[in-house]
Amino acid sequence: MQYVLYFVIATPLLLGWLVYEAATQAPPPPLFASGYERISAEPQQRLAAAPVANPDSKKLAKNETSAAD
Repeated sequence: MQYVLYFVIATPLLLGWLVYEAATQAPPPPLFASGYERISAEPQQRLAAAPVANPDSKKLAKNETSAAD
């Protein structure tokens, strides 16, 4: 029974201490520099748009086979 009491008392204290420490410490630096940490304020480079050939997109393809096949 004493172990249950230790668990009931120690678990909230330990979790509360961990939450407090996590909230008061500064975040650690990133392990890998992925670029998300260094977001630039200048606009991104725009790529030139290539012309798109758009054949009659409203035409449906003809299906010469029967539906019963």
